[in-house]
Amino acid sequence: MHKISIEEAKKISEIRNTIKDKKEDKRLHAIQLRGQGKSNKEIAEKLDTSIKVVNNWICKYVKEGIEGLLSKGQKGNHRNLTFEQEEEMLKKFRRKRQKRTDNNSQRNRRRICKNSRT
Repeated sequence: MHKISIEEAKKISEIRNTIKDKKEDKRLHAIQLRGQGKSNKEIAEKLDTSIKVVNNWICKYVKEGIEGLLSKGQKGNHRNLTFEQEEEMLKKFRRKRQKRTDNNSQRNRRRICKNSRT
């Protein structure tokens, strides 16, 4: 099992507090959990990924350090929302869904009233 020094753990925490890329955060979180003594299986379950992926992240960390877990400049169109952007988008969807639910409820009440008159 790979041990993480106190300095490494602090550095990972600092990076996780400032990072905007969710994929990078997930990788660093895996390393933090490993440093806390969690098994690859436990980490995979907690982060909703496979054991093989967790093992790859840990091996990459051992070989390359934190920099190995951070995204390299990728070519092409790789859109990834920040946590804030994702939350804002989800708020919009929730508002639209609530509006549709409210409109459907009004239609159903009208139908019930109309049917009760006949």
